[in-house]
Amino acid sequence: MDWSIRAVEPGAYAVADVFQGLEGSHTLAALYPSESDRRAAVRSTRLVVTPEDVYGYVDDGDGAIHLGHEHLTTGNPLVVLLDILHELVHVKQLTEGRDLYDTRYPYVDRPTEIEAYALVVEEARLLGMSERDVAGYLYVEWASREDHRRLCRRLGVDVDGGSPPESE
Repeated sequence: MDWSIRAVEPGAYAVADVFQGLEGSHTLAALYPSESDRRAAVRSTRLVVTPEDVYGYVDDGDGAIHLGHEHLTTGNPLVVLLDILHELVHVKQLTEGRDLYDTRYPYVDRPTEIEAYALVVEEARLLGMSERDVAGYLYVEWASREDHRRLCRRLGVDVDGGSPPESE
């Protein structure tokens, strides 16, 4: 998959204005078998590049993806790519009427998160990421070490291939 990320200032864009080549991803092909549907998804999904200190999330009110400007411009490009693909899975889930923020589940057990992470874990492996890097990618600051281990196990990722930072 050939892809690139364009550094932009905070503001509103179409995903396709900032991320090129997503249509060739395994993740989007799994969501949208038709290439024209994949193109339409990245062209029509709104991306808000925000000065907020965030990685990314989907606004379940309007379906826009919010991505932190600092993360976009200084983050590891491969991680940023996986993050935008992860959020595009959530956009599709939202259009299907699914609750992205179902509080009946802890974050790492939420069905929408499991589905999104499963697709991007496959993507990461196809892009040549090591098991250590994939496990590291799955670590988020708001989940405990045990939650991280459970998520890795559920997704078939060698949790010992990449441990979260020692301090939490």
